[in-house]
Amino acid sequence: MAAVNTWGAVNSWEGVAPPVSAVSFTGVVGSRSLAVGGSLSISVAGNFTGTETPFTYSLQSGTLPTGLTLNTSTGVISGTPTVISTQSGISVRATDTAANTADTNLFTIDITDGVSIPVWRRSTYGSIAQELRTNGFSGTVNGVISDWLLSEGFSGNFNEAFDRYLDSLGKTGNLQDKFASWRDE
Repeated sequence: MAAVNTWGAVNSWEGVAPPVSAVSFTGVVGSRSLAVGGSLSISVAGNFTGTETPFTYSLQSGTLPTGLTLNTSTGVISGTPTVISTQSGISVRATDTAANTADTNLFTIDITDGVSIPVWRRSTYGSIAQELRTNGFSGTVNGVISDWLLSEGFSGNFNEAFDRYLDSLGKTGNLQDKFASWRDE
């Protein structure tokens, strides 16, 4: 005989415990790309199901970009990234109250520079500075570029900072070679 519970729904397991299902993952968590200083919020909670709730969430593999955190109660990755980086192989684990676990697929979060300088503006330091001025920077050529590099997290003298920035983009060789590679991409 079926029983009606207190909210009017009919269940057919009168006198029997309802079925139990361990946490499981379905779907795909997609990779994301955003600029330094942008806002990110990714909820993975909707990809997990199971009856042994509430789930707790933890980083199973990979590293989140600087400025992003995982809320262990809600399964939301959020924050404002502060450093250019590409973090691959990220996976979030959900653990249910019976200690069963399930993991998301591996995904990537790519943090790019906050200012995009078109290739046609990369020919000289002067043209780079001119483009940066349209993005709110002001001052001398080296001053504008140095301020931009500092806002991207690269400090030091002009050449050192620019060299480290180009390293972060995967450019190799001496500063002139790196600059030429970036300028001509």
